[in-house]
Amino acid sequence: MTIDQIFSKSSASAEVAITNALDAAVWLLDYYTLLRLLKKFNNPRRRHPDTVQNAVIYAGSYHCVNMVEILEKLGYRKIAEQGREEITSTNCLNISQLPIFSR
Repeated sequence: MTIDQIFSKSSASAEVAITNALDAAVWLLDYYTLLRLLKKFNNPRRRHPDTVQNAVIYAGSYHCVNMVEILEKLGYRKIAEQGREEITSTNCLNISQLPIFSR
C-alpha cells in the first residue's frame, strides 16, 4: 500500500481504520528512519563526518517498499533492483555469518 492510498482511504469500519492507522505509523517510522540517515549533522569540531557515510538498512519487504517510495518522492532514483519474489522462510537472507555482527 502506498502512502497516497493510506491517507486517501475513508471508511466507517473500525478494522479498516485500525489497519490504516498502522500503515500510516509504519510509513512515518520508515520516513523518520530515512530522514535520520540523510540528515546533515551539526559538527563544529569536525570529529566525525557531517553526513552518514555507511549505512545498512535491514528491514522486511513492506518497509523496503515504503523506503523506495519515499526516496523516489524525495527525488532519488533506483540504479539497481533485486527480483521481487514472494517472501518465504526459504528465501530470506541469512546474514548471520557476515562479519558485521559481534557477540
